[in-house]
Amino acid sequence: MSYDRFCKLFGFDTWSYKCIFGLLKKKYFQQGNYKLLNGYCRLYRSILPLSIISAYMKSIFTKLLNTSKILRIKLYPCFNRIILKGNQTEIGENVQIHGKVYWAIRGGHVRIGDNFYYSSGEAINPISSNLRGAVYVEPGASLTIGDNVGMSSTRMWIHESVTIGDNVKIGGCVLITDTDAHPLDYLSRRTGNEGTKSAPVVIEDDVWIGAHSVILKGVTIGARSVIGAGSVVTKSIPADCVAAGNPCKVIKSASNM
Repeated sequence: MSYDRFCKLFGFDTWSYKCIFGLLKKKYFQQGNYKLLNGYCRLYRSILPLSIISAYMKSIFTKLLNTSKILRIKLYPCFNRIILKGNQTEIGENVQIHGKVYWAIRGGHVRIGDNFYYSSGEAINPISSNLRGAVYVEPGASLTIGDNVGMSSTRMWIHESVTIGDNVKIGGCVLITDTDAHPLDYLSRRTGNEGTKSAPVVIEDDVWIGAHSVILKGVTIGARSVIGAGSVVTKSIPADCVAAGNPCKVIKSASNM
């Protein structure tokens, strides 16, 4: 492979590549050719190659992750599992988390059930519009996910508690939060977040939430209900119904489903 082709493939600076690797090949970096360099030969020969590797390894790896769909699919599940284990997350069997996810578990408790599937970004699910999934769990908060749950690029901000039941399907780019994040009073917002309201969110078994929906604080979505795409759920939804809209309202009951 030529210099130019190698540099174009990995995004390196061609001139720098030629200079650095060309110098390594030249005889005056070998001990004994020049008296003035004798004292530095061992240093150059040991440190310079390592510096080149350390400088470019991250670049190479990033390029490969950004351009290779297959590599992302194979590597990211391992990275995500390592991150979760490092945060003492309870993980069930057959958990698959594909794509790059922003994990911020700040001392909260997270439990993930069996057969959990999470995809992040358009490389896995085109509906996700290349949006990176994110899970932010504040200190003392809890996130509980049941068995057989699937979601794509879901973003969750948990101040108190979010509970997701079994067999729940969550469409691309859904936002779930149990907090207002900021107080309504403008004077309080100037000085901090004192007075911010929060309330637990509960999504019961067999719920299906359409893509790009927003689930806000204090909401309970009853078992087997369906939330239409793009809905903003501000109040609890009963079981066995179809609900949609902004604000989300029941449009069809179980008897008409």
